[in-house]
Amino acid sequence: MKSKKSIKTQTVAWVLIAVIILGFVGAGAIYFSTRGEGATQTAVQQATAAAQAGKSGDVASIGVYVRDLSHNNVNTKIAVPFYCQGDDGTFIIDGTTSSTSAESTGKTTIGTEVTCWAFNSTIQTSTPSVTMVDDEVEHIVIDAYTLSTTAETIIYDSTLTNVSSSISNLSIGAGGSDSFLKMRFKNENTDTWLALGGFYWDVIEDTNISNIDMSGGVKLFGFGDAPSISISKSPLPTAVSGRKSAWDYVFVPSENEDGNNLLIIDENDYIETSPITFESSVGCIGATGNGGRAIVKAFVSGYYRETKNTGVAFGHETDESSATRITTADISGDTVYCLGTA
Repeated sequence: MKSKKSIKTQTVAWVLIAVIILGFVGAGAIYFSTRGEGATQTAVQQATAAAQAGKSGDVASIGVYVRDLSHNNVNTKIAVPFYCQGDDGTFIIDGTTSSTSAESTGKTTIGTEVTCWAFNSTIQTSTPSVTMVDDEVEHIVIDAYTLSTTAETIIYDSTLTNVSSSISNLSIGAGGSDSFLKMRFKNENTDTWLALGGFYWDVIEDTNISNIDMSGGVKLFGFGDAPSISISKSPLPTAVSGRKSAWDYVFVPSENEDGNNLLIIDENDYIETSPITFESSVGCIGATGNGGRAIVKAFVSGYYRETKNTGVAFGHETDESSATRITTADISGDTVYCLGTA
């Protein structure tokens, strides 16, 4: 006959064995449950991908609105020609004018990457809209802005005096130079952005001015988290007939995040340049307007529909056989004079 102590010891042992067995069973259940749940998720993902892959190439529609980011209400819809191009180079929409009340539509296929722009002589695209079409209907919004075509330009001399065309501005002898302290360039317009592609100086024919340089850093006023900007002399050519005799010294801003030489100036924001240096090999001699006159002008850059290629390009003028400006005219600034004694 077993003692009570022996029976108690055996009972405890069996309880421990039972607990261990239950632990293994529970762990196994949890493992297989989790494994099954992961498998279910994977299966769903695979099924979704398979379904999407199965739809690739099926007909799809895109619906497009264009909105004006320069307006107080950034969701203001505008009417402007717009362009949507598939990744195969085919235009889905090519110059259709957007509606302010309903989406403008076009046909493409699922699996196509679509890039859209909107522009004309008064509207420009902020950033091209890039969309991967993965549904039967895709809704696309193109961010654009209204172009400012005027600006306040003030050139200051070394005493911070506002220079005007009625003042003899610089005095330069033969082989010498003189500088303006800076130029202030402000977008003084409402609900518009100024798409600054650069500046050029128009000097009088048979000029006594042998060089102009305004390269250097640019101070930004009113901008948000804009990166540092500089201006540098550029060999940028022109094919616009009205610019040819005036396109003498050209300066462009440093590249932006899209790789374009462009600085967008919001309403009431402005920039100040580094000093502007004039040089003369013979000396600036004569009365006002005789030999030493220079006019600074700003030009706009933006997107345009190519004619020599089959896409949309970015630049300061179109590639038409008779090239045109991105806007209807350049922005005229101050007229200054170089006078002196040889």
